[in-house]
Amino acid sequence: MMRKHFHITLFFLFLLAGVSSLHAQKKKIIDSLQGQLAKEQPDTQRVNILNLLASQYRFTDHAQHKYYADQAITLSKKTGYTKGMAGAYNMMGLACENEGRYTAALAYYDSSLTAWKTVGDKSFEAKMLLNIANVYNEKADYKSAIDYTLRSQKAQQDLGSVFGVAVCKLTLGNIYYGEGDSKAALTSYEEAWKMNRASDKNPELEAATLGNIAGMFNDMGQYDSAMYYYRISLDYFLNGGFTSRLGSCYNNIGTVWEHLGHTDSAFYYHRKGLALHLQMSNTEGAASSLISLGDLFRKTGDPDSALVYYNNALVISKNIGTRDNELEVYYQLSQVYKQKKDFEKALSYSERYIGLYDSIHGQEQTRAIEKLRNNYLLDQKDAEIKTAEALRKLSDETNRRNFILFLSLSLIGLLLTGIVFQRYRTKQKHNRQLSLKNDEISTQKKEITDSIDYAKKIQEAILPDHAGVRQLFPGSFVLWRPRDIVSGDFMWYRRSGERIYLACADCTGHGVPGALVSIVGVNLLNETLDNSPSITTGNFLDRLHLRMVQSMNKDVTNRERKDGMDISLLCFDLSKNEVEFSGASRPFYFNDGTGLQQLRGDKFSIGGAKEIDGASSFATTQLPLKKGSSFYLFSDGFADQFGESTNKKFMTKRFFDLISSMQNETMEQQCALIEKAFLEWKGHQEQVDDVLVIGVRI
Repeated sequence: MMRKHFHITLFFLFLLAGVSSLHAQKKKIIDSLQGQLAKEQPDTQRVNILNLLASQYRFTDHAQHKYYADQAITLSKKTGYTKGMAGAYNMMGLACENEGRYTAALAYYDSSLTAWKTVGDKSFEAKMLLNIANVYNEKADYKSAIDYTLRSQKAQQDLGSVFGVAVCKLTLGNIYYGEGDSKAALTSYEEAWKMNRASDKNPELEAATLGNIAGMFNDMGQYDSAMYYYRISLDYFLNGGFTSRLGSCYNNIGTVWEHLGHTDSAFYYHRKGLALHLQMSNTEGAASSLISLGDLFRKTGDPDSALVYYNNALVISKNIGTRDNELEVYYQLSQVYKQKKDFEKALSYSERYIGLYDSIHGQEQTRAIEKLRNNYLLDQKDAEIKTAEALRKLSDETNRRNFILFLSLSLIGLLLTGIVFQRYRTKQKHNRQLSLKNDEISTQKKEITDSIDYAKKIQEAILPDHAGVRQLFPGSFVLWRPRDIVSGDFMWYRRSGERIYLACADCTGHGVPGALVSIVGVNLLNETLDNSPSITTGNFLDRLHLRMVQSMNKDVTNRERKDGMDISLLCFDLSKNEVEFSGASRPFYFNDGTGLQQLRGDKFSIGGAKEIDGASSFATTQLPLKKGSSFYLFSDGFADQFGESTNKKFMTKRFFDLISSMQNETMEQQCALIEKAFLEWKGHQEQVDDVLVIGVRI
């Protein structure tokens, strides 16, 4: 898995430098800004405050960041405040980039750039050019990325900003690495580190540069050094409060543990990284973590689990346009299907890999980039003179220390040159061998449509996003392991006023049939709540049952019909501080501080052989909602799983004891322990059913 490089957003760094550089002050600043916002202010000042609030939440709370950016856009448009509009467009561009919505991010950045030109602020024009470059780099459009980075670098040099040039150097390093030019990447990282140390000494740039240099050690196989620098980088991000950076840090550390052969540690850090990416709505980062987890499952002999993670990563990568991740997934899918001896699919994904690789790294792309570099050569020489003059004014002692480090890293660069060249030759040889093997596998390959992959896209577009439940319940987890690519188990949640509904549903069957029923189920759940926004859980299931019967065109008196779904439904009533439960052939567990307890649902399924006579047939149980209480909803997939050593089911009693044994752990740790227990029990046995476990702590 290609490691995740850190990039820097200039706008945020400069804005942060003007407000605060210490994590401990962040809450005080936010409180002060919100206090100012509550007072009577001119509209222009309110826009400025909204933009500042958005920037403060940039790395800690994605939803709040996006909320304040949207408010700033609306108010600045209304008042015609161009400068405020420029900042607000950039803030929304940052939010879109974080979500992987790159087309939208480019549109907002371009609007911000136009507004800054109108205002006449050359400094912010330069910063916007670099933000645009970062998006093109994420999309693996290296020609455009270099173009915008060099334009930004020239502007920063004209302004005499050593720090601004340092950030551009860091970005160029990331682009060169994406192109496969590790020597040029290392040189750029060295220059960025040296310039930052000699000027602003910005902690975020320090951490990002050290993290990327650590990645170079990782590529060289010097894993102890890589771990050392990754942990220094992690400390910088932790101390600075850059929460959104931590997901990539953990993912990189997990990759080093994987190389060192510590699989359990690798799983732990990759899952931790995935959780943080989801918390921050960082879709590109989540895709990277999913690929890393897929790699681990493939290498530990669980290709079916690997496919689940790879396919999820592929859907995300295609949707947001991150071609490097898409390329990586194609290669890994070819390896998994070869491992499963499904040679036709192995060939198909190998061809997709080769086609996309040529598209990204083809000769014409390389020539265009080289021409672009040459076009900027003269400007670069003039700019380097200006940069050198600025650097000479700095401390001699600082320069001496930087020079020593520069010499050390240069030696590493020489070593890297040989290693990179050897890796390039090995990769070329591998591609030729792969092509020959593919020819042997199938000489008359026919075009096929993968209906399951298509069904997965449909299902994911309709099912609620798992990350959303964490916004409603920060202390929560969702463990979802489909047996096949698509699943008959699904989670559903909706907020209606002060009532939050949460359901775990298990549809008849699994795979494509179960997935199709799940789509019907989600639509009916939404329809039921839309028609009755404050309905009790028992009446909710009554109406859901009738609509399922009508939708499936079934006769409720036909006792032999078994298709439908089992479901456990909770409703958290925040105004009454109570929780309601109703179940259709599913129980739920709760712990109100007196130990884990179970409540059983009614013994009939939604859409099954049950008649509703107008009165409520599904019972509603009400419980007090206490702070610290935990609630668990789950399908029967875990309990029904056969173990490798016993060839017997896990069973409900053992599952209850498992959940009970971990009540002192955090919800994140519980999720990891539950998944670990499942995998250890299953071993190399085939997974018999979809698995879904949802945990919420109030």
